[in-house]
Amino acid sequence: MACQFATVTSQADIDEGTFPPCVNLLDIVNASGVLNVTIPTLGAIDDAPVSIYVYDSPELLELQFPLSFYLQSLKLQDATHLTTVSMPSIKTKQFVILHQNPNSKVIQPLLQVAIRGAHSLESITLNTTSIGYLTVNDSTIFDGFEDITYVYSMDGGTCITPNVESVYDLSISENDDCFVSSKLAQLSTVNNLTIEHPSYPLTITSLQVNETLVVGPSITGSGAADSGREPVDLTYISTVGKDVDITSNSDFAFDLSKLATIGAELAITNNTNCTFDISRLEEVGNLSLTDNIDTVLPLFPNLAKAGNILLRGIIDTSPGPNIFPALSLVSGTVTIEAWNDDFNCSKLVSQQRDSLIHNLVCNGTDNGADTSAMRSSALTKGAQAGIGVGVGIFVLALAAGTWMLLRLQRQRRVLAERNQTQSSQQDVAKPATQPTLPEMSGEGIIQEKPDDPLVELPVVPPELVGNQIHELDATPTQGRIKE
Repeated sequence: MACQFATVTSQADIDEGTFPPCVNLLDIVNASGVLNVTIPTLGAIDDAPVSIYVYDSPELLELQFPLSFYLQSLKLQDATHLTTVSMPSIKTKQFVILHQNPNSKVIQPLLQVAIRGAHSLESITLNTTSIGYLTVNDSTIFDGFEDITYVYSMDGGTCITPNVESVYDLSISENDDCFVSSKLAQLSTVNNLTIEHPSYPLTITSLQVNETLVVGPSITGSGAADSGREPVDLTYISTVGKDVDITSNSDFAFDLSKLATIGAELAITNNTNCTFDISRLEEVGNLSLTDNIDTVLPLFPNLAKAGNILLRGIIDTSPGPNIFPALSLVSGTVTIEAWNDDFNCSKLVSQQRDSLIHNLVCNGTDNGADTSAMRSSALTKGAQAGIGVGVGIFVLALAAGTWMLLRLQRQRRVLAERNQTQSSQQDVAKPATQPTLPEMSGEGIIQEKPDDPLVELPVVPPELVGNQIHELDATPTQGRIKE
């Protein structure tokens, strides 16, 4: 049998009403006074978790749940005179979720608590030390959450959880504006931290952000300071496992002077009239500071390692051209697009020549030196492609020329060997002993033709006048010709 929902508007409904065998959703609406909820079928089948919604009950004063059941959700909305919620015997469930890293297990409690429009609330009693989702949209301060040490996702509620130690996702909004001295004093670990109200003061001494830190967007400071920038103390953050994103804020002075390591990217974008102190940063995956109006980009005196660096804006020239004095390696590209004409690229060029920077693109000056070399010391992809094509054509031409030369030499060698072979054959065909021949005229002499290679031509003896050449006998006759 499936559980069903029920609606309560008064104590009479509870005392005299008939409820389904299993209730897993209870609406309390238009109620007033004190309600003692003693419905025995709440979650009665298979320990079904129960959700309780209280809304549109401005005259409701107290809620009491003396029975034991599994609570999944408690939502209070527009109960402006509600002072007390008591659930001393409730039970909660939780489950394990896996994120991108299969070896990283995260505990997520099933319980959800959401409070809106309950300005008179003084205490909530829950029999638990952990909450899955906590959302508080009022600056309400009440007791009862002192035992909460872990929250999976928390939006607001920093005033009512003084002893929380770990939050997976923490969001601090402008509505979370309470002024007590114990705000998150015990918090030490956050996976993802989003600050939508940067000037909101916290009493944290040291905070480890395992994944991401987001500040903004669209937050404007009060301009109370002499500089017109409201101080933002983020010195409690020492390390961020992945990304830091500070975007679209105005009139703030951000102090991140204890932040030493960022696992992935630091992006500071589209801020107006702000300052940033990130002077302790030593290592970052990628550094991108772009399009910050009326904002001088921060210095990085301790930055040693980075993947890529992009600076586009007003660069502080007070330390001279050496804006990264501790740099040991940038494995990717450093791109500098300075909005001020007095920035000098010479030190960056020197660091590239020393192999500290792999690629460099800089639009600053170099005190009269050839700025074209520094502005784009790294060849563009088009230029690299053109050089590659040219080298390929040269190699092909060289190979073709070498092949033609070798072929010509071979043809000459074959021709010479052929001529030599013919000459040798003709010499072999001559008689072993030749008769005494009369002296021939000079017309039969072979002479060398000027500027031509020497080629031996076959010499045929001229026919003797009046005589016939006869075959010789087997026995030589002392050189005479037998008639």
